[in-house]
Amino acid sequence: MNNHKLGPQKSHKLGYADISLLLSLVVMLGLPGIARLMGDGGFSLLTICWTVIFPAFSFIVGWMGGKNLRDNLYMPMFPAGFYLAGMWLFHSIKDMDVLLNAGFYMLLGLGGLVLRMLFEKYIRKSI
Repeated sequence: MNNHKLGPQKSHKLGYADISLLLSLVVMLGLPGIARLMGDGGFSLLTICWTVIFPAFSFIVGWMGGKNLRDNLYMPMFPAGFYLAGMWLFHSIKDMDVLLNAGFYMLLGLGGLVLRMLFEKYIRKSI
């Protein structure tokens, strides 16, 4: 029997990308689905999501990815992509406004990414 190992065996720990992917699924797909089930009251939930929850969440995902920019540059695409999927899947909204909102959420995520990178590079060194 050949029992040699191909390399060091690593246990998979949840990293920033895994956590942001799971949270994006829950927030960006789950909340529009819940709003769909609520009927008329769901529109107020969607309004709160559009104005507060989705922008803040997109920025936070970008901030989480900014610690290691080289490996996590794709992370702001999670909320934007899942937002598009949630709107198209649950609410059949296929307007240009949804694409603009997704682009705005992606820009917010990229802004969080850049701010965290600058924070780690300049401000954290001086502390």
